[in-house]
Amino acid sequence: MTADIDANLGVPGYEYQVRFDAGSIPLTPLVNSFVPDRRGQIGGTAGARIQLGGAGVTGANLERNLKGDFGVTATNLNLQLGDIRTPVIKTVVNLVLGLPSLIRSASNPAAFLENLAGRLTGQAPGWMDSFTTSPLDSLQVAGRAGEGRINLDEARVRSAAFVANAGGTITLQPVLTNSPIAMPIQIALREDLARQVGVKAEAVGGYASLPDFVSLAGTLGQPKPDIDKTKLLLMGGQAALGLAGDSVGAAGAAVGNVLGAVKGLVDGSGGSTNTAGARTNSPASAIGGLLKAIGGGEKPADTNAPAAPRANPLEILGIGRPKK
Repeated sequence: MTADIDANLGVPGYEYQVRFDAGSIPLTPLVNSFVPDRRGQIGGTAGARIQLGGAGVTGANLERNLKGDFGVTATNLNLQLGDIRTPVIKTVVNLVLGLPSLIRSASNPAAFLENLAGRLTGQAPGWMDSFTTSPLDSLQVAGRAGEGRINLDEARVRSAAFVANAGGTITLQPVLTNSPIAMPIQIALREDLARQVGVKAEAVGGYASLPDFVSLAGTLGQPKPDIDKTKLLLMGGQAALGLAGDSVGAAGAAVGNVLGAVKGLVDGSGGSTNTAGARTNSPASAIGGLLKAIGGGEKPADTNAPAAPRANPLEILGIGRPKK
């Protein structure tokens, strides 16, 4: 372990340069000594490589003066998911735990997210057990600081059940918990869990990657998930195709309905129904219509078109212009 700290105490707020390089530091005795209310909750070892400079340690001083780069790795943490306190990590874990219900609420994910913690008790026992028996095992964070921001090159947490990766920026504010964040999140699940939510991507290292359906906005103290409803609906359709005991026709109709709903979000058609006399969407036709709507091509004929004209849906979604 090497540590080198240069400080100029003659400057108000103190100027400093910190260089720290260490590996395999046992965490348990440090946590038990300095954070006694977490005694026995965190194990494993940590390593760090830090080269940071600045003047002052308050939020305002860090915003103005902090610069340099850093990297921290912790392994064998054995941290139960319920004991996680960092708001950003806790938000990501809650999203993973609530993923089946989130997919079922894909048409209105905000309603699900408003009471995320309370709804987790409604998950299937097998799903929840897979996570409660798989504590957080490792953490990696690396990035750079400067010009009032922290740029995350990598931020990863892993358990035996999932891996979550993040990048993005933290814009420092005088009150650090009020610092705005912009973090795209990539989530991969253990292969058997990924299949339960309709993801059949090839597993890499035992984990299958989900579509990039979420990013975090808000602040460090209050992260807010930004959900891509379209990708959630598509996962739901894929899950319907994989339901055990479903006939090919029934599964195809289920995914057709989901894809029709996705198409409705884009082109304003409201999807299609399967009632007698109504047009039925096949998966292929729904996908074709969705791609045409997204690509701005000719909208397919709709025998169920409403009597009254509709507003341009792309304009409503903020991705189109009103017709002149």
